[in-house]
Amino acid sequence: MLEETVQKLHLEIPELELQRNQLVYGDQQRNWTAVVEYFHTFRFGIPMTPEGQLTLTSRQEETDMSEQLSLLRSTIAPDVILGELRGVESLVEQWRRYSSYFEDLHFQLGSIQRASDTLLTVVASLGVTVSDATLSSVFPHLLDQGEDITDKDVKAMATATSIGTKLLGQRLLLPCSICFEWDAASCRVVRLETTLNLVAPLIRVLGNVVDAAAALEHALIRPDGGIGQIKGGQMWTPVDNCS
Repeated sequence: MLEETVQKLHLEIPELELQRNQLVYGDQQRNWTAVVEYFHTFRFGIPMTPEGQLTLTSRQEETDMSEQLSLLRSTIAPDVILGELRGVESLVEQWRRYSSYFEDLHFQLGSIQRASDTLLTVVASLGVTVSDATLSSVFPHLLDQGEDITDKDVKAMATATSIGTKLLGQRLLLPCSICFEWDAASCRVVRLETTLNLVAPLIRVLGNVVDAAAALEHALIRPDGGIGQIKGGQMWTPVDNCS
């Protein structure tokens, strides 16, 4: 009787291993698919005007926006961690800002690596064109401050506005890495953290480190990708969030 039971258990082992592998690798495949869909759905940001208003002037734009919201609801946890920020609403707001502050946004997936069963690290790029809205919303310190400056600051302001003039209309290709961490129970992303490299693209466009540093010194964009007026946050130093 005992031998029959043992033999039966041995026969069940391959089936149990198959079921386990289907569960494990099925989740991993779903995670990979979710990342690919995220990049595809937000490849052009969201349809915004430079004033920060949704355009939705065509049925296609309405469809795209509907798909974006549907993806976020099904894939991202409501209280997802976004570096210094929290929540899906913050994620949507960040996409709104990127899409209205820059022109011709193109978010492109490079490669995906599995760090663990619940963590994927992604290498990507964000292509953007610097517009007037970029200068006023991201680099306001590079704009002419008019009469609100002292004679002592005139030279510094001339340098700053010169940098702004160089930036205007330039195409920036920003390398970035993103960590997608899933909660195994809910099968949703609970941490989505970004590391954005704006230093190298600015050096390439401006031609030197000094001007790039001046552009970044008071820029309203952080290494973790946070853009616009955000309380707190780190200055421009290398960051590794995938740990």
